[in-house]
Amino acid sequence: AVVTRDVPDFGLVYGNPARLVGFVCACGQRLGFPQAGASPDQDGMATCACGRSYEKHGEKHGPGVREVREMVKDMSAVPDTSPSSEDRRPSPAIPFVDLRAQHDELRPEIEAAIRDIVDRSSFIGGPYVEGFEREFAAYCGAAHAIGCASGTDALKLALLATGVEPDDEVITVPFTFIATVEAVTQVGAHPVFVDVDPTTYTLDPNRLAEFLEVRCRRVDGRTIDARTGRRVTAIIPVHLYGFPCDMSSILALAARYQLQVVEDACQAHGAMGRLTSPPGPLSDTERGDDAGSVGAGPRACPPSPCRGGGKGGEVDCSLL
Repeated sequence: AVVTRDVPDFGLVYGNPARLVGFVCACGQRLGFPQAGASPDQDGMATCACGRSYEKHGEKHGPGVREVREMVKDMSAVPDTSPSSEDRRPSPAIPFVDLRAQHDELRPEIEAAIRDIVDRSSFIGGPYVEGFEREFAAYCGAAHAIGCASGTDALKLALLATGVEPDDEVITVPFTFIATVEAVTQVGAHPVFVDVDPTTYTLDPNRLAEFLEVRCRRVDGRTIDARTGRRVTAIIPVHLYGFPCDMSSILALAARYQLQVVEDACQAHGAMGRLTSPPGPLSDTERGDDAGSVGAGPRACPPSPCRGGGKGGEVDCSLL
C-alpha cells in the first residue's frame, strides 16, 4: 500500500493510494463486523476468535476502531494461546541465506575460474565476461546481454538508452525493490506508480490502461500527464518472484501511447511468459518469451538464495 494519510487503529489498508478495506484484531485475524461489504466506517461490534471484542465508530464519532476489553467479563474464559513451558524450548536457528551449501556443489569449478582470472589479471572485461554475456543472452532468448556493475546500473543505463530525459515521468509499480525507483530518479525522471494485480503482484494492465486513458492526453505525438504537465516516456513492468508480467497487454498499450518499455527482470531470471501478437518487429504469432527479453531487460545478480555469490547486473536487449 502507498499510505498518504493516517491509518485508524487496527485498520487494514491496501492499494495506491491506500484505502481502508477493513480491520484486524491485535492477534492478526481479520474482524468480521456485521453487514459485511458495508462501508468500513459503519458502526458495529465484533468479537475475534481469540476472545477480544471491538466496537467500531464511524466518521461521526471519529475514524477508527478501539478495543473494548470490558466486554470480556471473565478474562479466564479467553483461550490461552500462549505456548506452554514445554513448547518454549529455543528453535534451531535457520540461516536466512546459506550460500556455502550452493558453493560446495560447484566449488572446484568456481575456484578454477577464479584462479584463471587472477593468473590472466583479467579483472575488467575479458573472456569470462564476454562468455557470460553470450551464454546468458542465449539463456534468456535475447540477441544481446551487456554486463553491468549492478542491477541498479542496468536499469539506469536502459532508461538512458531508451531516451528517458530529466523531468520525464516513468510508470512503474510500488511493489518492487527500491532500485527500480532509484534508477528512475538517477536519470532525473519522476516515478509514477500504477498498482499491481492482487493475484499476480505484477503491473495490472487494466490499471495501466486506466491511467493512460483517464489521466494522460496526447499532445503533438507525446503522452502528457495532465495532472503534472510532464511527458510520460517509459513503462517499467517488474517481473516478480519468477512470475512474468502480462507483456502482451503492456506492449500493446506502450505502442498505442508511444512509450518505451524497460522490463525489470532482476527477480525473474529464466522465467517464461506467453507473448501474443506483440507490436513492432517481433513475431506476430503466439510464442513463449523469457521475462526481460522483449524490451530492454535489466537484471541483477547479487548474492542471494537463487543466485549464489558475487555481485553484478546486466541488460538484455533484442533490438539495438
